[in-house]
Amino acid sequence: MILKTFETDTYIMKVHDNALVEFLIKENVEFKESDIWLSKQQCYECMPNAKFYVLLESEARLKISSDAKLAAASEKYGEHVAALALCSSNLEHKIFGNIYLKYHKPFVITRFFDDRETALFWLNSKMS
Repeated sequence: MILKTFETDTYIMKVHDNALVEFLIKENVEFKESDIWLSKQQCYECMPNAKFYVLLESEARLKISSDAKLAAASEKYGEHVAALALCSSNLEHKIFGNIYLKYHKPFVITRFFDDRETALFWLNSKMS
């Protein structure tokens, strides 16, 4: 069940009662470090002391700032995130997603998936 939905100029985030977070980055925006910290704060305020399982998707065109990539890979971001599934069937997103995983080595266990159902299955397996 969805506890709360947040929408900003750059993303839509749905926080579920089981600590699943569906996160969609909107099209033709630049996702910045401030978006990382705002979304983390929103999740925490919704469910303090929970560890979140994040499904991150994006619409067609995507630009993520270098600072946002560093923040998302940091230990500080991982304080309240148990697992992160990056999901896209877009070839460009796959390439950049895999470069992100290899180069930034996120603190939180993070995997890239081609399809939403597989990503959700993986996140659910981490919850148990």
